Amino acid sequence: MKEAAEYLENYVRKVKSSLPGVDERAGHAIASMLAGYRNEIYSGAVKSADKALSLIEKDNYPPVLSKAVTIIKNSSIRLAPMQKGMSSSYTWEGKAFGGVGKIEDDEIIECEFSPEDEEYLAIVLPEEEVRVKKEYDLDNALALCYAIAMKSSPLDEQSLQEWVRGFVLAKISDYIEE
Repeated sequence: MKEAAEYLENYVRKVKSSLPGVDERAGHAIASMLAGYRNEIYSGAVKSADKALSLIEKDNYPPVLSKAVTIIKNSSIRLAPMQKGMSSSYTWEGKAFGGVGKIEDDEIIECEFSPEDEEYLAIVLPEEEVRVKKEYDLDNALALCYAIAMKSSPLDEQSLQEWVRGFVLAKISDYIEE
């Protein structure tokens, strides 16, 4: 895992220098999305992804970033029925009244990384070595969003280190230790 940790740190440094600055509000929304995803609060991850996407699109950040957030949002929508925790936006009767707890209206927008995005990805494999494209894209999206959040949301740095770093390390180690 030491090799994966070094790999991730180098990748975070690379992203810090190669992607233009993402403002702190967008960085915080991305960090919140990652925390929700990591902790299996998928409805919260979807809400944070929506906020991040609105900020990213408003400020014209590189398309690879909106792809990464969309990929994580799509995975959250797919996994939401298996969510273990109950969102706090439920009524006393156990019904969602909107907000965080309501995602059944969210639509999956098919999205994947393209060869033009490779310079921003943590893991780049030849096409024939990619076993499951959706998982490969998700793992890259998680790593990219982690690096962006570490770069742009200093207030979230400690929680990212505690909650998300190990999760991303496990994803990366699956590729570099094969």
